[in-house]
Amino acid sequence: ITTYLQHTYQMTSTKPALSKEEEKLLPPGHDNKGNILPLVVDEGFRGAPNMFSTPNDMLRYIKANLNTRDAVTMLSHQPTYTTADGMQLGLNWMMGKEDDGCRYIMHTGRDGFGFTALCFMYPEQQAGIVLFVNETTPQENLSALKENIRLALFKKKP
Repeated sequence: ITTYLQHTYQMTSTKPALSKEEEKLLPPGHDNKGNILPLVVDEGFRGAPNMFSTPNDMLRYIKANLNTRDAVTMLSHQPTYTTADGMQLGLNWMMGKEDDGCRYIMHTGRDGFGFTALCFMYPEQQAGIVLFVNETTPQENLSALKENIRLALFKKKP
C-alpha cells in the first residue's frame, strides 16, 4: 500500500509505521479530559490498516479521489449498501448529502489512543476537508467544525 501511495499519488509521508525520530515529532494524543495518552504503536491489524499521514499527503489523497478519470478510485465510490436513512456505503467510504443537498464522500475515525480524524470530499465542488485532532473528541464535534468550514468555503459570491 505504501509503495502504491508513494508512486501513484506522491504521498511520500504516508506509511504504516514511524521512525523513532518521527514519533518524537507527533503531538501527544489526549483523552476526553485532556490527559496525555501514551503513543501505542500497533504493529498488527485492528479494524483498519495502521497508517500515519500528513495533512499535505491527505490533500493529495483527496485530489486523487476527486479525479473522476481514475476508474479504480471511482470503483471505491460506488455504493454497495444503502441504509434506511439514505446513507450509502462503498469500498471504505460513506456517501450521502448534507442538509442543503451537497453530495459528499467521507470517512471518519478515532483510534482510541487520543487521535480523531475526519475526511470529507465534495465531488461537485472539487473540494475536500481533512481534520486531524490530537484528542479523543466526539465525531460530532469534528463534524460541526467541518460544517462551519464547508459553509465558509462554499459560500455563494454575490
